[in-house]
Formats: sequence, C-alpha cells, structure tokens
Amino acid sequence: MSKDSERYLLILEDSQTLAHLARKKIEEHTPYSTVCATTLEQALGLLDSGEYAFEKALVDLTLPDAAGEEIIDALQPYQLHMIVMTGTFGKEWRGILQGKNVVDYFIKNKINSYDEVIACLNRLDRNTQVQILVVDDSISYRSLVKRMLGLQNYQVLQASSGAEALEMLAANPNIQLVITDYMMKDMNGIMLTETIRQKFKPHRLGLIGISATEDLSLSAQFLKAGASDFLRKPFTVEEFNCRVEQNIQRMEQFELLQKSIDVKDHFLGIAAHDLRSPMGIIYSYCQLFLGGRLGDLTEDQEKVLAQIKKTTAQSLSLLEGLLDITAIESGSLRLRQVEADILPLLNERLELQRMRAREKDIELNLYVQNVPSVSHDPERLGQIIDNFVSNAIKYSPLKSTITISLYATDENIYLGVEDQGPGLSPQEQERLFKPFERLNKKTTAGESSTGLGLAIVRKIAESHGWKVGCVSQLGQGSTFQLWIPLVPLAPPLPSEVTTMA
Repeated sequence: MSKDSERYLLILEDSQTLAHLARKKIEEHTPYSTVCATTLEQALGLLDSGEYAFEKALVDLTLPDAAGEEIIDALQPYQLHMIVMTGTFGKEWRGILQGKNVVDYFIKNKINSYDEVIACLNRLDRNTQVQILVVDDSISYRSLVKRMLGLQNYQVLQASSGAEALEMLAANPNIQLVITDYMMKDMNGIMLTETIRQKFKPHRLGLIGISATEDLSLSAQFLKAGASDFLRKPFTVEEFNCRVEQNIQRMEQFELLQKSIDVKDHFLGIAAHDLRSPMGIIYSYCQLFLGGRLGDLTEDQEKVLAQIKKTTAQSLSLLEGLLDITAIESGSLRLRQVEADILPLLNERLELQRMRAREKDIELNLYVQNVPSVSHDPERLGQIIDNFVSNAIKYSPLKSTITISLYATDENIYLGVEDQGPGLSPQEQERLFKPFERLNKKTTAGESSTGLGLAIVRKIAESHGWKVGCVSQLGQGSTFQLWIPLVPLAPPLPSEVTTMA
C-alpha cells in the first residue's frame, strides 16, 4: 500500500510503553497506520507538515508541554476525530470534552481500555455506512442531534415534520434508524411511530422516541406504538451514543442471523432436492417388486419391502416439505394465481381424502354457502385443504365426523375443518404453525407426521395475504380455519413474514 493511500492515526502519548502498546494493538486490529508524538509541539509539527493525512487522533490529556483543555483546543482546527485517554476523570473534564467535539473518552488504567479504543475506531468506520433520520420541528435541536451523530461518523438526514419523515423514508430505503421527537405540529412522535411500524418491522428499522415532557407514561406509549427505545430530555451524550449504538448493533445482529438462515435454507434446499431423486427410485423399485412385475416374493420379503416402501414414502414427504419450506423462507416461492371459484377445488381435494377417511370409518360432511370467486394459486390452496383434512383424519377417532365449512362473511371467505379429536391446550395451539413442531397427541391409527405441514400452510396463506388459525379445547376437538379477505391484502415481504395464527 502506498503512503498516499494509507490511513493514518496520530497517537499523542509521552509514555513510550503505552504508546508502543497502543500502536501495536491499533495496527493489528484496525486498518490504520499509526504515527506517535510525545509532545503537543511535535504533534502540531506532524499535522502542519502535511506528510500524513491523519483521520483520527488518540490523545493523552497530560503531555510534557501541555495539559488538558489546551491540548484539545490546539487540535480542534485540524478536524480530527479525537479519542481521549486520561488517567483521571471528573465531572468538570466530562463537560469540557463534550463541548470540544471529542468522539469518546477512555480511562488509561483499565485493563481493556485499548480494546475499547479499537472497538471505537472500528465503529467509526462502520458508521459511515449507517443512515439515521432525525425528526424534529426545532431547527436548533435537530442541529444538536446531528452534531452528536456526526461526531460518531453517522450519515444524518433531517426532517422537520412527520410527513416529511415519511417522504424521506420512502426516498432513502437504506435508513436504519429514526430518532423522533414527540411534540410536532402535523403529527406527534407516537403517531409517526405507529405509521412507520405499519411499513417497517423492528428488525428492519430502529426507532428511538425522545421527549422533554414530564409525562412518565410517554415512554410506555412510544414502546407500545412500536418504538425500539425511548430517551427523555435532557439526556447525556454518553447515554445518547450508547442507545443509538445498541439499536444499530441489534439490527446488524439480525442481519447476520438472517444471512445464516439463508445459508441454512440454501443447504437444506440442495440436500432435499438431491435426496429426492434416489428416494423416488427406491420407492418405484418397491412398487415394482410388490406388484409382482419382477417375480414372486415370499411373505417375509413382501413385509420387508412394504416397510421399506412406507418408510421411503415418509422420507419423500419430509423432503417435499423441506423443499416447500425453504422455497417459501427464501422468497423463491412463486404463486400462479387465477381468479376462480374455490368450491370445485375443495370438492376435488375432499374426494381424494375420502378413501383415507373410510379406512377409519370417518364421515366427511361438507357445509357450503355460495362464495364469490377469489384470486388464488390452486396448487397451494389445495395443499392447505389437504393438510387441514388429513390432520383431522389422523387425529380423529374411529366412526367420528369431520365437518368442512365454506361460506362468505362481509369481509372474508371462511374455510373451516372441524374434527372430534382430542383437542389442543392453549400451549399446544401456540406451537401448531411452527416448523418441526410435533405435539404430544398420538394419531389414532399410527399415522406419521413430519411436523412441517401446518408450518407450510401458514407460509402459503401469508404469501397470499391470508390468515390461518385454530380453535380448540381439550377433549372437544379442533377447528382449523382459513380466512381469505374479499378485499385483497398485499402479502408481506419474505423477510417480514409474521405469524398470523
């Protein structure tokens, strides 16, 4: 790397031991090259020479030729990001530093003080990519907040009203944090928070409410409206910086988690796809043997092959579920929607389920009122119907009745599948629509379950903008429900899917 392209940090420290330690750690763990000065005069000479394009400075407050505020004042004209190291600290010094454009301060005699300096330097570099929107109808207060954020290297955007803030969010999709005052003319901060949360989930956009009012309930109102944090004026610079940093870190952690989930989904998708073909071949060979096309079998051979076929079918079902769930989670599920009456599809899927129901002497009753046509993907809606009805059959006792209802209300088309099974506790109902959740309930004829069916149902419904749910009581059966809005709702983005059960 050429000298012109290097990034330089100035270290002002008269202790050679501490200067060496700082230099070693900073150059090992940050992108900066360091240059040391032991006096203020030497430091000013380096800055005036123009030999190094210094970006930042690590400053000791006690030098042989100067001390304290004098050092900070002398460095102010060079527009460095200054980080202060000091052996002692008090309220007076804290107030002085906060008025001198100092990024942060650290105590020398702490074991991890230079680790904190390194974290601060790396944070300053990261912050150059972070956009924060400050919303306040007071120009002076916006300027104050902008100055504090600017010292931390954030990109700062400003809005003087709630309406302008919404326009800024629409025009700048990379904004990661909104800091909004409560008292504003067009809409207050809580109203703005509620409006923002209708469009942006907390993991996508952080939001800090601030206010000088003495109403102690205001923090609760902000948090209930969807704010991720709240600050009451006047607040300290340290508190403000920490709260902002924590909100940014939380979203970064979610982004890392989402990337890990994406890698997992990609791997599962590949594995399921690659395993499906050989498993399908095994299943086909079992059918050939059991169908007598490859010769006669002994009774024991038939039993073994029948068990292999059954196990292979269960594995194929699991692989199909994995492919579905990973496609939905990754956002690669594509709906092929048509505007059509769903009753013919319901009749078709029920006819396929009747044979399984007859094996347990279960009666399928269909209750239907006229319903309007609706936009849907027939294959995916068929999956929902199949899952609801097949689950009802699995957990229903012999000689029971399953009632399937289809009718329209003023707002929705309703599909319900009611069984006479063992019912579910409230705790079990909360887990129903989550992947790989297998409840303690036993099927009435030993049928298997992958734990993916209802999770897929929920995801398919959400992809359409529909809702699913379950009403159940122990010992009184369960009703699985689907609501299809008559006024279409926009389905959520794949990264913002929420549980609608």
